[in-house]
Parts: sequence; structure tokens; C-alpha cells
Amino acid sequence: MTKRPFVFILALGVAVVGAGLSAIEGTTAGRSGLRQASPERKSSSDQACPEHRSFLRQAQDERCRTVQDEASSREVRSLVEGWPSLRTGLPKHATNALAQQAQKNVWERVYTEAQATRGQETYQQKCAACHLENLEGDGIAPALIGSAFFTRWSTMTVSDLFTTVSTAMPQDEPGSLTPQVYADVISYLIKRNEIPAGDAELPPDTEKLKGIVITEKPAQ
Repeated sequence: MTKRPFVFILALGVAVVGAGLSAIEGTTAGRSGLRQASPERKSSSDQACPEHRSFLRQAQDERCRTVQDEASSREVRSLVEGWPSLRTGLPKHATNALAQQAQKNVWERVYTEAQATRGQETYQQKCAACHLENLEGDGIAPALIGSAFFTRWSTMTVSDLFTTVSTAMPQDEPGSLTPQVYADVISYLIKRNEIPAGDAELPPDTEKLKGIVITEKPAQ
């Protein structure tokens, strides 16, 4: 009678241990299966179409640039809103002072007498019919001399004047002259406004002309 309970308990213990081992083996097998499946997924990703990967990179780069641009725009708006002078603009005398510091002006002898003489010949042939021999204009064509000239062009650059003249004049043949001829005509206009000549010709180059500001005669 005393042996049977002992045998029963021993058998029960063996069964429990066996069940535990089976459970452990099942868990181990599952983990092993997951580890084996992972390389397959990675391999599939590695074998993706190169064009697709390039497209994804480009899309990500574009998104980064968009985010950066939006951030920059917010910073600029914040700066402008916090600095009233950027919204209202600087006073004219302040603009003139900044321009003169950064660039030279027409009073620094930016053309030659010979160039102005060539320009006078062209002016008489192509411009005088509307702007008149004395450059005072016919009432429709504007005056190109005196206060009218400086009111129109003061603080602007010779490049602005060159671009306007070369694209719109002569009225019946706009843009028909060479850059050099337009530069000569502008030299003549500068001379007629009592601005002195120098040793170097006014270049027919808009980028270089951006460095020359039109101003009224500086105070002595």
C-alpha cells in the first residue's frame, strides 16, 4: 500500500517535467524560426529596385529642403515683423548714403570725352526727334537733362539707365543698336548733365554698370 502512492507521484513528476521540456523546445523552435525569417526579409529589402531606392532618397531630400525653406521663411517673417524699417523702407537719404558707400557714382569720371562725342552723333540721329536737341523733351518724351533727369534716375544705377535705353530706344527701332553705341549715348547724357569726363570709357556691360550710382552733385 505504501509503494503505490510513491509510484504514482513519481510518474506524475515525470509527466510534468516532460511537458515543461516540450514547451521549452517549442519556444526555442519558434525563436529559431523568427531568426531564420529575418534574413529573408532583409534580403528582400536589399534586392529592391535601385531606381526605387533612388526615388525614396530624392523624396526624403526634397522633404528636408522643404522643411528648411519653411523654417527660413518663418525666420525672415519674424525678422521683418520685428524690424519696422524693413517694412516701411529706409529714408531716401539713408538709401543714398548706403549706395554711395558700396558703389562709386557718376561724378567719379566714369566716361571719356571721345566716348561722349560718339554718343552725341548717335543721339542726334536716333533720339533728338523726340527728346530734342537740348534734351528737354517734347512734352511726351521725357527730359534727359537737369532736375527731371536726376528726379527720375537719382539713387539708381547706370545699369538701370542702360537697360531701359537699350530695350526701349529708339522708339521706332527699340534694341536695334549695339551695346557699345548705347553706352556711348549714355555717356553723352551724363556729360550734358555737367558731370565731368575721365580717362576710362563707360563699359557696355550691365554687371559692371551696376557698380555706378546716379546721384546729384555731391556737396563740396
